Amino acid sequence: MNTADKSIATVKTFFGLFKAGSTFSDVEPFLHPEATLQILPLTLKAPKRNRQEVIPFWKEQVGIFKKFEITPLHVFASADGSHVHTKAKSKGETKNGTPYGQEYSITIELRDGLIYKIEEFVDSLYSAQFFAKAKL
Repeated sequence: MNTADKSIATVKTFFGLFKAGSTFSDVEPFLHPEATLQILPLTLKAPKRNRQEVIPFWKEQVGIFKKFEITPLHVFASADGSHVHTKAKSKGETKNGTPYGQEYSITIELRDGLIYKIEEFVDSLYSAQFFAKAKL
């Protein structure tokens, strides 16, 4: 398996861990010590989060769901495997029964085989409206 294929496999495994009820302890080994997450577009005013902030953030976000999964649809890697890009979708249901579905365009930079930087583009109008109602 070449480096690009290894990077794609890492990213697919990583996304497979995003499930309702997760403590995200199984996600931590995938993250580089200097990992960051930036949710875009910038009009959402989401702060850039470092590795220590990412896990609690994901736990809070996914914690409102009784069902949640994210599925990478089209996954591409740079020839050297340093960057992976995917279009993805999520599907879920909150604990009070509200359905959720989001589309993403995600670029991930890897260093030393670990996830170093995540830039996650979301449907900003849907996200703002959904999470405002969810009181997050």
